[in-house]
Amino acid sequence: MSKSLKVIDADVHNEQDDSALVPYLPEPWRSRVEKSGVGYAGSGYYSPVGVMKKDAIPPGGGKAGSDPDLMIKQLVERYDVEYAILTGVVYNISATHDPDFAAAICSAYNDFLIAEWLGKHPSFKGAVAVSTLDPVLAAREIDRVGGHPDIVEVVISSAARGPLGHRYYHPIYEAAERNGLPVAIHPGAEGAGSSTAPTAPAIRRDISNGTRICRRPSWLTS
Repeated sequence: MSKSLKVIDADVHNEQDDSALVPYLPEPWRSRVEKSGVGYAGSGYYSPVGVMKKDAIPPGGGKAGSDPDLMIKQLVERYDVEYAILTGVVYNISATHDPDFAAAICSAYNDFLIAEWLGKHPSFKGAVAVSTLDPVLAAREIDRVGGHPDIVEVVISSAARGPLGHRYYHPIYEAAERNGLPVAIHPGAEGAGSSTAPTAPAIRRDISNGTRICRRPSWLTS
């Protein structure tokens, strides 16, 4: 008899229009996003068919992956997914230039994630998005929302201004460790905006004092 295995999708890109973040933004960022949008730095990678699944576009319109109910039907129920880790796309804000704006966008997204995605289905688990442009602000954000019961990791972009093993980034890793969260590093925007070109030494072995980047999460009990 085959043993039943858990199905965990560790990288589910829930999307949202920029306008969805506006209610969660303070001024002056609210007016900026209302007028001009978020303004992510483009990755520069080309796909002839696009990246997002076309059938994930909601019937009423919007971005692919922006409807929680459709995602539950298409992904969770169809494939019997026990846990879907919602990583979003906001982490690529780290390739832009303004650390205060980037931190505000991440905070707005995390509040949006908690309010409008987590709790929609027991399988939904969230990754708290932070910008690497200011690791101190990122650490504060991890401490702010990292204790939520459905937040299970920290996600950052591999697009950064320097190798992620540098001690400059240690406040992020220390905050993740403090909150019992692993760190996920998502590729895709290397070389865009303020980030350096893709290089091999992205992470050094001294990534922080005792931080375990990959480990069995506490919410996965069996």
